[in-house]
Amino acid sequence: MTQFRWVPLGRIKGAFGVQGEVKVIPYQLTIARILPDEILEAESPVSPLLEKSVWRLGREAPLPQEVNVLSRRLQGKAILARLQGLENREQIQTLAGMQIWIPWEALPDPGVNRFYWIQLIGLRVLDVTEDETGSKEACPKELGVVETLFATGSNDVLVVREKSGEERLLPFIRDTIVRVDLDAGEMDIRLMFGL
Repeated sequence: MTQFRWVPLGRIKGAFGVQGEVKVIPYQLTIARILPDEILEAESPVSPLLEKSVWRLGREAPLPQEVNVLSRRLQGKAILARLQGLENREQIQTLAGMQIWIPWEALPDPGVNRFYWIQLIGLRVLDVTEDETGSKEACPKELGVVETLFATGSNDVLVVREKSGEERLLPFIRDTIVRVDLDAGEMDIRLMFGL
């Protein structure tokens, strides 16, 4: 189940130079991979903004009008682009702060047992940890919903918002993640001692 039709992939910072270019700060598009018997790794592919020739702009949601991308290039971590119909700095400055949206289908398939972070946000988190006797009677127990993820030096971390409003941090590692089911909108986890 894909709950997104359009995905924001960057924000317009403003005009760049005098040639009618916009400076775009791309969002990190992170893919989480589940590897057998290893930690779950994250990688950041090249932004689809460099490949997509039509964008939609909008602050909180994409506007219906599409904008043709005439050219684009990398400059450090930013993308510089020329958009059809935008010829001068004044026109471009009115777009500062707008997000750039592309259709969900335009994202490259992350592959088997790989997920974009944005796909994991909003999933129900179910605890399938057995009790001390090995019984699964009380399983699965709903812990909450994935609110966001963040990267650390050693592994990524899920931020789960519990029904009580409390925040629980769970390492995104093989010992914790049992199953991710995007169609069902849920993730099974096994709590490690101390979590």
